[in-house]
Amino acid sequence: MHKLFSRTFAALALSLLATIGQTGAAKAPSAPITFSQTRVVFNEGAKSASIDVTNKSETPYMLATSVRLVSVDRQTTRNDRAFSAVPPVRLLMPGETLTVRIVKTGLASREGAGDDVSRAEDGNAVVESARLIRFKMVPAQEKNAHQKPVVRAVITTTLKLFYRPTMLVNDTGVREAAEALDAYCIVDDDGLAHLLVANPSDYWLTFGRFEWDGIAVPNDVRRQMVSPHEERLYEASEGCPKRVSFSLIDEYGFATETRTLNIARRADAVHAQRKDALGRGRKD
Repeated sequence: MHKLFSRTFAALALSLLATIGQTGAAKAPSAPITFSQTRVVFNEGAKSASIDVTNKSETPYMLATSVRLVSVDRQTTRNDRAFSAVPPVRLLMPGETLTVRIVKTGLASREGAGDDVSRAEDGNAVVESARLIRFKMVPAQEKNAHQKPVVRAVITTTLKLFYRPTMLVNDTGVREAAEALDAYCIVDDDGLAHLLVANPSDYWLTFGRFEWDGIAVPNDVRRQMVSPHEERLYEASEGCPKRVSFSLIDEYGFATETRTLNIARRADAVHAQRKDALGRGRKD
């Protein structure tokens, strides 16, 4: 099996950018909080985007929702001034479904030079931008037979939020991007093989399926997003695969049709020399 790792994201970022199911706690028997979707697409010009949150347990939960920016290196997040969640805090009663709206505030995401992945431009190109919606759920305190408080864990779940400029509003944008995605094998100056995945599209892409020569890559690698116009390098310590099969997760959370690419070696010194820069992810 190929030993893989991407130099782009650190372990923390994998959890930050994971889809809803990755937290696990959201579906735990003691707190079955469910969501109507696994990602939210906010189209420019829209007044808001929404997601339904349902408490299927018998316990009330205090729900706190916020929109977070992600740093370029995907190591940290912080509150986004440009978007807010309504309501930001709400008690969710057993059996209740709450519609959380994501709205634009009219403020800029940040001041100064770009230091996050929320930018809606890449050079002269207009691209989709990415954020996270973070849900923190705190169960109501209960007492046991001895009238002592029962300690319950706080649940945190993150969903992806994509903001699409007007010219990119397209319900099949990801499916079209899947047809344009390409991959090559390159070898750096040290003789190490790498699989280069090129995303020429204006959309953020998430793999639903990602296999090298019929072997599924580790989930922490598969779940990492490829940003617009990014060329992502994956180390292949046992040599590049001959074939790569993949599907992407589309705007509605469904998998695109599986594509299989025959991998050719790409003798490109420029890409080899830029290995480290590409491995860190999005280029400034």
